[in-house]
Amino acid sequence: SLEIPTIVFSNHHLLAVNKPAGWHSVPNTPNNKRQTIPSGSTTQTSKKCLLSYLKLHKLGGGSDSQFLLPLHRLDQPCTGLLLFAKNSKAASRITKEWKLKRVKKTYLCAIDKLHLEALEKNSTQDPSSNEWFQLTGRMLKRRNANNYDSYKKGHASTGWSVSMIPHTTQRSSPATTNKAADAGSRVCQIQFREIPDIATGIALLEVRTTEGARHMVRSLLAQIGHAPILGDLRYGCQDPLPDRSIALHARKIIFSSTLKLTGLEDTRTFVAPIPTLWKQWIKNHDERLKGN
Repeated sequence: SLEIPTIVFSNHHLLAVNKPAGWHSVPNTPNNKRQTIPSGSTTQTSKKCLLSYLKLHKLGGGSDSQFLLPLHRLDQPCTGLLLFAKNSKAASRITKEWKLKRVKKTYLCAIDKLHLEALEKNSTQDPSSNEWFQLTGRMLKRRNANNYDSYKKGHASTGWSVSMIPHTTQRSSPATTNKAADAGSRVCQIQFREIPDIATGIALLEVRTTEGARHMVRSLLAQIGHAPILGDLRYGCQDPLPDRSIALHARKIIFSSTLKLTGLEDTRTFVAPIPTLWKQWIKNHDERLKGN
């Protein structure tokens, strides 16, 4: 059975939820196969759809408390913070902040400690801090349909949703430039540092970004950093976690002062508690993660 999601914050503009592993952020079926719930709002009734769950429990806005617009997504096996707008005004203003890269996002990711050296070797030192690194890649649009069946069966080498290749600022010669690839790609970057004193054999990373491309953090760490996240069979991890989750947790979201919405003047930082499974990895987790 799925763990029940918890509410991190709620007012008349915004709903912040801590998503457990196993929930789809939004309906996972085509529009023509969605059903109608008793109140008359069309939605997906799957027990694994978080958006449907929140609407059914009337946690949204509007006259029927079911108006909810997802502001971003989180992969089904991952955990952490998800934001939903309760009205179109909030959705428009927050989406604008996202597009202008004014929203700061922090993830916690657990990797095999043996992969940490390779990850740092394939990264560059952040010029503003000795403990932070930058990892950059060029994400290619996938041409083929998502081979999700291979992923469910546990094949680590198939089913990639995106392909991340190294990014260089050097100009390529006409003979080596792949115009088709360049046209369908985007440059992605994350900053990360290790949080010390975690369980033996595990390296816990604090990852920061203002971007939000599909599978960006997962593919950058695995394909550029050669350090797949624990449990991420799709991107090269060989062993699943006990609950079949992926050790990526959307920890924190911070809005800038440029976002103008009533009720958010003094609440611009939202934090999602870590999953229960992680507490066995992190000694004194409340103190260790204070401020992260």
